[in-house]
Amino acid sequence: MGTLDRLFKLDDQVELDPYVVVSFLNSSEDEIRDMYERSTKIKPKIASSDDLVQFHKELKWVMETIWQKENLKKVEEFLSTKLNEMHHKVSIDDEGLFTQLRADEPILEAWLNIMTDSNLLYGSNSERKKVSKCEWCGKWLARKRSTRRFCSNQCRNMYYNIEKRKSRKSVKDKNFFTL
Repeated sequence: MGTLDRLFKLDDQVELDPYVVVSFLNSSEDEIRDMYERSTKIKPKIASSDDLVQFHKELKWVMETIWQKENLKKVEEFLSTKLNEMHHKVSIDDEGLFTQLRADEPILEAWLNIMTDSNLLYGSNSERKKVSKCEWCGKWLARKRSTRRFCSNQCRNMYYNIEKRKSRKSVKDKNFFTL
């Protein structure tokens, strides 16, 4: 099952997988186009690879903007326009008021899934986020645990080796004698 099939929930999964989102975010435009060409399920649903590349750019922009906590109003406006492109229905019965959103296009459906998974983009605190950035290389990563800070052992080791060197240098600078 390919990344695109899982991202666009073509395999009838219930929840959006953060590992799939991260794999998509870390892909290049050429890789996105290649995924599109290889996917037999997504081609009939999405008109062209350009639409998919545009979705990729927009999702990266949303994630980067939220991560940096800058221009959040622009993200709100952007996501609101995506919601306005979807069909809304409000119904009231004996059990209460219900709002339904439906997207007819796979890309809008993906936006709906991303927006409704409350901890994917923006958890109430950093421990609840399912997607984060590596503190060493800046690649996106899916968090298995709330304490995960690096995308790989290599990045973790590089970070700690640099930190060790910094602490050794500061100790050497402080080791001097005065008489």
